[in-house]
This record gives sequence, structure tokens and C-alpha cells, in this order.
Amino acid sequence: MDIDSSASSLHARAAVRRQGSAGEKVWRTAELATQILSHLVRERIDLIVCSTVSKYFRALALPLLVQILDVPLSTASRTCHFFEANPKVADFIKYIRIWDDKWLYRSSRTKTADGSIHVYDSEEERDPNWMKIAHLFDLILKSRTKEQLPLLDITIGVASISALSVMLQRHEHAARRVAALEIVPCEVPPELAYLDTLEQNLKVAELLTVRWRQLGLLVTEMCNASANTDSPALKRFQISGIIFRWCADAEFWHCLKRALPATVQDLVLRLPSNVSHLVRAGVLLETEWPHLRAFTFDLGTPDGQWQSRIDHFFARHQHLENITFTSAKITPEITISSTFPKLKGCHIQMMTDNSLTSFLSRNFHTIRDLTVPPSSSLPHSLSTFLPHPTLDKNASDKGALHLDVLHARAGIAASLVRSGVTVRHYDFDYVSSIKELRLDDWLFPVREAAEAVTCLDIAVISNNTAADTGGDDTYTLGARFLPAGALPNLTELVLCWQDQSQVIFRKVDGGALIAEALATLKHQKFLRHLRLEHADGMPFPSLANTVLEVENSDQIPPRLEYITWHSPEEDRTQRYRVMLPAQPDLATDNTVGGMETQRPPLKIRLQRLPEMFADRPDKRGVWHRPQRLWREGNTIFDHSKSPPELYV
Repeated sequence: MDIDSSASSLHARAAVRRQGSAGEKVWRTAELATQILSHLVRERIDLIVCSTVSKYFRALALPLLVQILDVPLSTASRTCHFFEANPKVADFIKYIRIWDDKWLYRSSRTKTADGSIHVYDSEEERDPNWMKIAHLFDLILKSRTKEQLPLLDITIGVASISALSVMLQRHEHAARRVAALEIVPCEVPPELAYLDTLEQNLKVAELLTVRWRQLGLLVTEMCNASANTDSPALKRFQISGIIFRWCADAEFWHCLKRALPATVQDLVLRLPSNVSHLVRAGVLLETEWPHLRAFTFDLGTPDGQWQSRIDHFFARHQHLENITFTSAKITPEITISSTFPKLKGCHIQMMTDNSLTSFLSRNFHTIRDLTVPPSSSLPHSLSTFLPHPTLDKNASDKGALHLDVLHARAGIAASLVRSGVTVRHYDFDYVSSIKELRLDDWLFPVREAAEAVTCLDIAVISNNTAADTGGDDTYTLGARFLPAGALPNLTELVLCWQDQSQVIFRKVDGGALIAEALATLKHQKFLRHLRLEHADGMPFPSLANTVLEVENSDQIPPRLEYITWHSPEEDRTQRYRVMLPAQPDLATDNTVGGMETQRPPLKIRLQRLPEMFADRPDKRGVWHRPQRLWREGNTIFDHSKSPPELYV
């Protein structure tokens, strides 16, 4: 052996080890490592794991983890402890959502233990829950060296509004960084429902009237401060509380009328049925909203003047891009005569068939997200608003026969498909059996329509007893209705089975349902997300990892990334990322001596995702708020993109 040569080789290898490999050099370069880790922000789970590897990786991961900060009121203390221990990462926060996750519980308890009413010691309300948020706010802002503050999205009960006002006033420029404000009215039962005397009821009403006026003044301050900047912050304002009694007087509504139009792009009003509130809120329709893009209005019982108010409002706001008009208490009676050249989303449930047909004849060619009321007989008038087919394949009308999302009965969807319309995302109205959809009659055989589908959202509400279901729940959630190759580009599948019999006979094994669905769907080459819900399903154990056993199959959908399981009984949603099979060699030949042996079950490991995986802000700082009316929160992909993209 050449000793000199061997020694040289050892020295060379030692030098390489000292210098590190190319990969090690990349990770040791903080800027490059941060850029790589930034791709993990959406799912967060890998960043959390990285933060536990070493002090170096923790220093890289923490700034990325706090860029988007979600703070429910119940976790404020824990979040405070984090920033007390890591004050320097406050500089990296871009978006903060602060929301009262216990408001409905707290607002129903107006009395204290001794029977008195919660009246705080001064106008600077000492709400102990929001004082924790104020402390967190102090920690974050005092630790920041950057001049510009994070964008805030705040959801708060009206009874706590003075606490928010004081918190914002303590920090200069904070009010102008509120991008979205959602107000939840206080639950005030009818007179003498739970308070001891009429006098106590009057005191509660007086206190809440003061709070509503304080809200009006706070909104005025926010909008005035924000309107004087280059980029006004308050983009969304929402009041949602149609089942509550409000104490908002005319002064409050006039404050909103004067302040909100200067900045707001999204306006959401879900009003109670009390006529006086509707009349007072009507002043918001009398003014100009130059920046308004999305308008959501949920009416109670309107007076006879509402039609003219609506007509005049829409005539002045034809730049709207999204219109939502709903009511659970009145028959369809709204007509909208205006044309909206930029309209993309249309969700109007208060129109007769003639009114809706007339509206769509003017606006259908731009609409990409359409809701058709369940009571509509729209199929009888499709020819009046759909563009006529043309022999020219490049004709501009071809785009007008396409919808990104359709919320409707299966019968309406079938009529649209037969008229040449293609839809990416179907959100069907509830059916009592999966067979009512008749997908094999109108969707699967139509090649162009079937190839266009990237998402199915199906909800079955059974009225049968357990003895009469005939296995419809397992047939539905096991996806047995979907033949291999029927929808070749399906990316997302949402299946829900509910029970209206109001009798729970058994506890369903969610793991078995998911495993059966995976075996059935193994031929879906592009499926990336599966969401299942069963009325009798129980949550999975709160473990970081869950293992599923898929019987009689050696594969699952090859591109499957996410599985969601929802338990209605506890109203709990659990989201998982699909990891590599725990037994990757199971797809090999299972024969011994020419005889096939029994294949062991394929084991799939699911990694639990953080709760905020489904929550996200847009670039304005406004957090996504799914509309429960059409199960919007069930999906996690944007189906307006081709191919669909995960919402970010």
C-alpha cells in the first residue's frame, strides 16, 4: 500500500468534511435556508418540526411561523408567553387575526354571580378577556423596530367594543392598520326572559346602545385615519347577528354612512328582522360606495320601500364584482334591473324565475361563481340567457359557457350541461340519497363536461331510520357511485352524510370509511384532497400521527395530499397530510410457489395539520370567511385556476 497516497486521501476527505457538502453550505447560508423554508409556510407542520431540530433551525423557522398570526381570545395568554420569550420575531409579523372564539357563550351571560349587570368601572371598559389581547398588542408593538404595523383582522362582540377602542388608542397609527372588522351583536333575550326585572332589561339596553355608539365613533376614527394614507386599510366591514336583538340607534348607522364608503371594498350586513333596524340600516344604501366590490345583504322582513332602495343602490354601483342577497324569512320578491360588467359572483336567493332569468340574460357571460335557488325552475328558460353555440371554436362565446363554481340542484346542473355549459366545481343542494343526483345520466357520459370537473361537493341528508338506510351512508362516503375514469381530472372530493332521524344508533369508524374511499378512488390520478363527514362519526384521537389500514388494495390515489374528517357531533374538523405508506413494499408480487398469498392491509400514515391550515389572509390583510350557506369552507383548492391551486 502506498502510505503517502493513502495519507493524502485521508487529508483530502478531512478537508471536504471541514468545508461541508454543497447541501450543508446551502443550509448554513441563512438567506438561502430561509428561502427554502418559506415554501413550508402554507402547511406549517414542517416549520414546526424544523423549529425543534436545533437553535439554528429554530432561529430560521420562527420568523416564518409568525408571519401570519392567528390569535383566538382563548389562546391570548399562551401567545403572550411566546412573545415574552421571543420578542425579536415580532418584526416579522405581517398579518394578525384577533377574534373572540367564546363570544356567543359570554354574551349570553349578561348577569354577574350576584345578579347584577356587567357594567364596567369606566368608559375604558375593563373586559378581562380583551385585556389579555391588549397586553399581547403591547408586547408585539413594543418589540417591533419596523415603522409599519402589521395588518389587523378583528372579530369582536359589540359589548367589548370600548376595550378595543382603548387598545387601539394606546398605539399611534394602530387604527389605520385594521384591514377588516367584524362585529357580533350581543345576545339580548326578549324582556323578562332571563333578567329579574324590567328595570334590569332597560339598563342592559342602555348599556348596549352606548356600546353601539362607541362602535360608530371607532369606525369613524379608523376610516378617517386610513383614508388619509396612500393605501387605506379598512377593506372589509361585517355585522352578523340576524337572530339577536340589537340596540343600535340611528346615530350609529349615520356614523357608518359617513365613514365606511371612503375605504370599504367588502360590505357584509346580516340584519335582524326588526323593522326599525332595517329602516335605520337603509341609510347605508343611500350613499355612494366608490370602492365597493363585494356586497352581502341578508334581510329579515323588509318594508315596501326596499325594492326601490335596492334598485337605486345597484343602479349607482354597477362596478360590483360579487353580489350576495339572501333571506330565510320572505318569499322571493327582489328584482335587479342593472347590468354589472365586472360581475363574477352571483348568489341571489330572493328572485322569482322571471327576475332571475332577466338578470342572467344581462350578466351571465361574466359570472364565474353562480348560485341558483333550490326553488327555481330555471331550466325552462335557459335559452333566454345562454349564448347560442357557434361553429367557430375560437368564438368568445365559448368562455361564456363556463362556470368555475355552481351551487344548485342537480336538475339545474343537468340542464346547464345539456345546454353546453361546463362546470369545474359542483356544490349540489342537499339530497336524500346519492342516487337522486343521477350523475351517470347527465354528467359522466358527457365527455367535455366530465373532463371539466375538478371538484364535487355532495351532501346527503337521510330521513330514514338506521334499519332503512340500506348502507347508503357507506355507499356514499365510500365513493362507490364514482366509476374509475368517470371524472378524469377530479382534484377535490367532498362527501357528507347527515341524519335527520334524530336518533343515534351507533358510532361510526371514520378510519374505516376513509380507507374504503381510498381503495375505491385509487384510479383517480389527480385527486389531491378528500373530505368526509358522517353524522355519527367520532373524532380521531388527538395524536400527531394516525395510521389507516386500507384493505384489499395495494395503492391509493397517487397524488393524494390531504384528508379531512369532520365530526358533526362535536363540530370538530381534523385535517391531515398524507404521508408515504408505512409499508411501501406492499405493491410487490405476493405469490409463493406460484400461489397468491393474502395481501396484508396497506398502511397509510396521516400527519395532523395545525388548526389554522384552513385559515388564510389575502394580500389586503382580510382573512377568508367561508359562507356556511353553500359549504364554502369544505374545499381548500382554487378551482378557477387550471390546474386547481391550493389556496395561499
